[in-house]
Amino acid sequence: ADDHDDLWLLRFVLSNGSGKAAEEAVRATIKWRTKHAAKLKVIGEGGKLENEDIVRQYVAADHFGSSIYGEPIFIVRAGHAKPKLLLDKSG
Repeated sequence: ADDHDDLWLLRFVLSNGSGKAAEEAVRATIKWRTKHAAKLKVIGEGGKLENEDIVRQYVAADHFGSSIYGEPIFIVRAGHAKPKLLLDKSG
């Protein structure tokens, strides 16, 4: 598939230490992305998800801009996040 080139696979190998662990991670990722394809499409097109407003209330993060390569840059102020409240509200 176009989305799964050698570099994509190499990231899993380097992150997981062994070929077997990398294979399991790749399979889990593909399964998750397939299951959530509709939501990923909405996000990719700049749309909002149903719980985005709740997340924004409890997570101090936002899109800052883009790198010279077009990659998104986000600033996350972890010290200002309220993960327990987020889980309580969204769970």
